[in-house]
Amino acid sequence: MRFMLTGRRMGKTTKMIEWFKEDPANRMIVTFSEQEAHRISKEYGIPQRKVVSARKDALGGRREVRGIDNVDIILAQMFGPEIDLMTATDGSSDV
Repeated sequence: MRFMLTGRRMGKTTKMIEWFKEDPANRMIVTFSEQEAHRISKEYGIPQRKVVSARKDALGGRREVRGIDNVDIILAQMFGPEIDLMTATDGSSDV
């Protein structure tokens, strides 16, 4: 797992699009809202079924590898803006 942490308008979504286009048959993008999913799909020419909001019902049982755009917004929507610390495992160890 890779984690990109930058300021606003510093290319996070662009990097996500580049990542997606490396293997579009097996990847999908998860974003923070239906509106953002629609914008990304339209602006970058990605099929709408490959760009979804973070709602659980939007993901269903799909098996594509997921790239999550603006995870801070998604987590704030899920848990509120009071998140003070986030950690993640990089996937290099056996869990």
